Amino acid sequence: MSKQEIIEITTKYVEDENLEYGKTVIDNEGSQGKIVTTKTYKLNEQDGTTSENEPTVKKTEMVQRVIRVGVKKSVENTPIPFETRYERDDKSPKGQTIQTTGGIEGNTKKTTTYTMDPTTGNVTPNEPTTETKDPVTRVVKVGTQPKVVTEETPSPKKYVKDP
Repeated sequence: MSKQEIIEITTKYVEDENLEYGKTVIDNEGSQGKIVTTKTYKLNEQDGTTSENEPTVKKTEMVQRVIRVGVKKSVENTPIPFETRYERDDKSPKGQTIQTTGGIEGNTKKTTTYTMDPTTGNVTPNEPTTETKDPVTRVVKVGTQPKVVTEETPSPKKYVKDP
């Protein structure tokens, strides 16, 4: 006589920082285990009675299902354009422009990390962190030196009557 007991599959969840948030990969499907207990009996041929032998137990181990869960942090960059400021330069000719500082774009970097519950495999986002790099203003000097123009004007002639 045999009795069979099933060992159900359990699941192990493993965080994978290279796998995108929300994705899962089954690494091992797993398999049920079982315990088979077999009882045998010995017959006493002289009086016809039976006695139970020591039962044999054969155990097949359960293989755990393994699921990798994506917890790769997400990074979102938002550019911040630089501004241009124009400054008066009385030493340069009118209309001439000279860039004194090159503009550099800034950005806002929002990083979200995730936490996985090892029992259920559920992943929840953590509070995002934000890092801001301010832009550098572009500065352009514009020549405003006045142009001095001298014109010779002939002296006026005045005719006076000579008596």
